[in-house]
Amino acid sequence: MAGIGIIANPHSKLNKRNPKRQHLLSYIAGEQGRVEITNNLEELSKVARDFKERDIKILAINGGDGTISRTLTAFIQAFGEKPLPQVALLRGGTMNMLAGNLKILGSPEEILFRLIEVHSSTIKPATKTLNTLKINNNYGFLFSNGTSARFLQEFYKNKTGVLGSLILVWKLIGSSFVGGKLFRNIVKNEIVKLHIDGKQSLQHGSVSVSCATVEKMPLGRKLFPGADEIINLFKVVSVNLAENELVRKFSAGFLFRPEEPGYGKIRFCTSHLSLEYESPQLFTLDGELYHDRNGKLDISLGPRISFVIL
Repeated sequence: MAGIGIIANPHSKLNKRNPKRQHLLSYIAGEQGRVEITNNLEELSKVARDFKERDIKILAINGGDGTISRTLTAFIQAFGEKPLPQVALLRGGTMNMLAGNLKILGSPEEILFRLIEVHSSTIKPATKTLNTLKINNNYGFLFSNGTSARFLQEFYKNKTGVLGSLILVWKLIGSSFVGGKLFRNIVKNEIVKLHIDGKQSLQHGSVSVSCATVEKMPLGRKLFPGADEIINLFKVVSVNLAENELVRKFSAGFLFRPEEPGYGKIRFCTSHLSLEYESPQLFTLDGELYHDRNGKLDISLGPRISFVIL
């Protein structure tokens, strides 16, 4: 099978809303593709090994950013030294941060139809290659900890989509004015030690450290301009503001402005970053939440991934 392997996550919010979608994708793929529904990491690892043996040329993923991260992690581990296939994103999630960065538009069915058309012709599709981040043997494109991760944890209690995230932002802003529990639980300035490429160290108070190989955060905020064009490096942003100052400037659009000096952000590029905190940390990689138990994190570059742009 030198065709298209399609991974579908039945637990993503959009796929739950349309349980018949997997059958429709299988119909669109026809003989050129094979749809595999994976319910857990064990099944995902098994499919990755199977697709490796079948020598698929394109891996299509129907799920959100977390599904993409989990799938690529399983394939990187299964393929080892063998080059990964090209990857097509079907936009099966709620936020679709990575697909948005790659300017991929349309429904999963529309994107797969375009992919099948290109694959069955002699036309070579446009591609975009991105670095991956490696954190504790997981791979992705956008890491963040501290306040960002705790915000996401609170958001996941209801998972109400883009509108729900905006409502939570306004609740957080309101809570900050009265020193409410929501604000105190999410926004914290913590001392962090950053060891950069094993050569330089930096210590300061930070509400969140973020690393990326893509330009935009969820909801399209360009916090890492040019990150997708750098080879063998990733971008780092540490927000070193006091708790109340962060919310005040965030609500004024501070974090979404173009880069300006003196605005409470420390920026640099590196190929390896070690973080040390006084207590264990919650962090997110492409929307998935993880717990670091010892207050230390190692962030480095993983393999580069070639994406099909449709």
